[in-house]
Amino acid sequence: MKKAVGWLGVTGVVGLVVIASCTMDFGDFQHPTGLAAGGSHTGGTTGTGGDGGVTITSSGGGEGGAGGASSTSSSSSTSGTGGSGGCSGPEDCPGTDGICAWRTCDQNTCGTENAAAGTDCTSEAGGICDGNGICLPCGTNIAPTGGSCPGVCTGGCDSGVCTVDCTGYQACQDDVIVCPPGFACEVACEGAQSCKAATVTCPDLHACEVFCDEYQACQDLAVTCTTGTCEVECTGEWQDCQSATVSCGINECIGTCQGNQHNPNFTCGSACLCTPC
Repeated sequence: MKKAVGWLGVTGVVGLVVIASCTMDFGDFQHPTGLAAGGSHTGGTTGTGGDGGVTITSSGGGEGGAGGASSTSSSSSTSGTGGSGGCSGPEDCPGTDGICAWRTCDQNTCGTENAAAGTDCTSEAGGICDGNGICLPCGTNIAPTGGSCPGVCTGGCDSGVCTVDCTGYQACQDDVIVCPPGFACEVACEGAQSCKAATVTCPDLHACEVFCDEYQACQDLAVTCTTGTCEVECTGEWQDCQSATVSCGINECIGTCQGNQHNPNFTCGSACLCTPC
């Protein structure tokens, strides 16, 4: 029993010391030597430190205080368009402008734009544009792409050339013949009145030839040329091209007549080269 009382007495003394320490001014309080600010007790858990502050440890495992230390930051930027070397208009870009290609300025970036294939460039001493910025020389065609042979090509489609076979008496008389796209075109009018009063429309971009042989083979025939080269040949048989007409396009337009007194009538229009019979 005396031993228990002894322990009680010690506890009471300690309590008095704690109470007394709580009444002291903070200005009189000194941290024990060797301890960091905020205090540390053996066996405590680490609390969460504030932004940029010192991590505080305490036996209660509470939150650490917010620190007042300075912080650092970083930023990045990218250069915008329109700086050195940019353009504000096509005139700022290198090169020259033409019918088949011209300079562009899109979002401060220089470029070029091409005219469509078949565009008239006769004013630049050529024929048609090739679609890649080049003005082809007069008399030059764009190579046919070909493909499945259309029904109008009754003579076949060898090497990308659609052959319309009008061999025989009145074989294509009064017919409306339209050459298919993607092919060069040959219309063979071989036989008496084989293409009499027929009409032929030539393809864009590719060569077109009409061959007339035999009596009145192409009498009153009407040929309309477009952007490809165009040629009508009359062999000289009696009245084979009598009253035939040829309306030239923008490319080379030629008539070949062998001693025929009844040559076709050519309308040269804007053809880069026109040589009637």
